[in-house]
Parts: sequence; structure tokens; C-alpha cells
Amino acid sequence: MILPVATLGPDGVDLEGEDPVEAFAWTDSPREVVHPAGPLRWKLHAALFGRELVVTGRAEALFEGVCCRCGGPLSRVWGDSVTLSRELPEEGVSEVDLTSDLREAILLALPNNPLCADDCPGLCPRCGKRRADGPCGCGDGKDEPNAFGALDALFGGPTHDRHTPPEPKKQPRTPTKKRRNAMAVPKRKKSKMKIRMRKAQKKAEIPATTTCPACGAPVRMHRACPSCGTYRGRKAVTVDTAKE
Repeated sequence: MILPVATLGPDGVDLEGEDPVEAFAWTDSPREVVHPAGPLRWKLHAALFGRELVVTGRAEALFEGVCCRCGGPLSRVWGDSVTLSRELPEEGVSEVDLTSDLREAILLALPNNPLCADDCPGLCPRCGKRRADGPCGCGDGKDEPNAFGALDALFGGPTHDRHTPPEPKKQPRTPTKKRRNAMAVPKRKKSKMKIRMRKAQKKAEIPATTTCPACGAPVRMHRACPSCGTYRGRKAVTVDTAKE
């Protein structure tokens, strides 16, 4: 895809077209699952901001091959959105080739395991018929005898379908006795470090004291003086001096 840039501006132009399948430069190999079978189609919007070329849009192409799930023929269109930004030199550039960028965007969109359809049912594990062509008639095999069932019958054990697991035996619930004054048990044992850190906070503290303005004796904050019984300039408590 050759893009002329001489007439581009900030408003940009809308472009739509296709390149031949030879633009992929695909090399046929027997190991390849899919290969391009149609032209490289693109629908782009190109704008030029100074020397920076910005191209946005979508590119896609038709691919054919073999489905990785059912082995049938595959023919699907794969593509991806394209966002390109390229800085152009100052002079001497009249067109830009974007073929390699569009080809790379399409090839990166190819899945690792291409399918003929997103909901491809695959093959029957017994007869190998493609399930997309219709029912095969061999069933799901649940009613067929198997060696494990014969062994169960030989040893007198329970016979059950190998596709259906046996139901687990229900254990009888043991009656629990309600205890009075039951204490809650912690979920886990507390470590020695946590216990010691908690006990470290239990310590004696020196109370804050001040001086009584009446007698000058030490007194605790917001309390009456034990020596003269004064609190905030008035007599609040009668002190018995006989005991002293």
C-alpha cells in the first residue's frame, strides 16, 4: 500500500483499497496450517501533523487451510485494527510504503490453532466423524460394557457406570451436647512476643502534681489540697490536723 503524503494535512483523508495476495510474500510449506487466499484489504484514515504521519484503520485478508480441531477445510477472514505513527524526514519524501506494517498486523492476528468456526464441535472420539456434519450414530458409549464393570461383577463389588461416579456415603452427624457457660476459644494461640508487649504497658505512672497557691504544698491536678483543703481559692475540704 503506497500512501502519498504530499497532499496530506491535519484533517487527513480516508483511504480504502486492496493489495494482491502476493503482498504477503508467503512461502508455501507443508507444515503450514493456513495460507492467505485473498487480497490484503485495508480501510484507513491518514493525517499529517507537521512531520508526523498518523494512520489508523483496519486491515484484513482471507485465509484458507485445515481446521486444527476437526481437520476439515477452513476459510475465514482474519484482521486487526491498525494504528501507525511515523516521523518523516524534512524533505524529499512524497510517498510512504505501508505494506509491511499492514501485513504484520494481519499475521499477528492469526490464532495459534485456527478453527473453521469458533464453535467447532470437533471429531467423534470413537468413529472419528466430524460432528459438524451431523450425528455419527455411535452414541456416547455410556451403555457399553467395560473391563472395570466386569471386575466389579467378578468380585461381587458394586457395579456402577464408569462415567457416573458413585455417590459419596453420608456420614451420620454426631449429636453435640450444649455446655453451659461455654467460653469462646481463640482460633490460634497468641505468641509470647504479643503477650509480653501487652503486659509491658501495665506499669506504674507518676501522677502530675502542682503547687498549692495557699500553702505551697504539692497537690495533684484538679484536686483539693490535702494540707489546707483549699481548691481554686476557696475552702473546699476541712483537714483534720489532729491526726498529724
